[in-house]
Amino acid sequence: MNISRKVLVLILAFACLHSLAQKTTIYLLPGVGSDARLYDSLKFDTAKYQRKHIAYPLPSKGENMANFAKTLLLQIDTNQQFMLIGTSLGGMLAIELAEISTPKKTILISSAKNAGELPKQYRFQRRVPIHVLVPSFIY
Repeated sequence: MNISRKVLVLILAFACLHSLAQKTTIYLLPGVGSDARLYDSLKFDTAKYQRKHIAYPLPSKGENMANFAKTLLLQIDTNQQFMLIGTSLGGMLAIELAEISTPKKTILISSAKNAGELPKQYRFQRRVPIHVLVPSFIY
């Protein structure tokens, strides 16, 4: 082998080892009313994975989920392999993020992929806001 081939082989070997040494980041998206502690009982192989929690900024008035997901995407390093785990509303945001990025996997926990999967009661309450019409003392 000449020197340039040896160098090429060393570079390729280093690149392979470097990619094996990189951990996949798991980004965790909790639902409304919960925080990062929701995922404390999940166990990950720390040699392969590192976990990071997505912090939710206050959304702008009238901001839709797709635009809010673009704001959250700033917290994700898309140059590395990553996975998304979302619970409830966090799961819906994980789906939005998956549409604008390339996660290795997207895992939903107690969530719907889209509004069509929500129970009929939720969709009805969105159109007919009974909680606004009925005084709170009746609850």
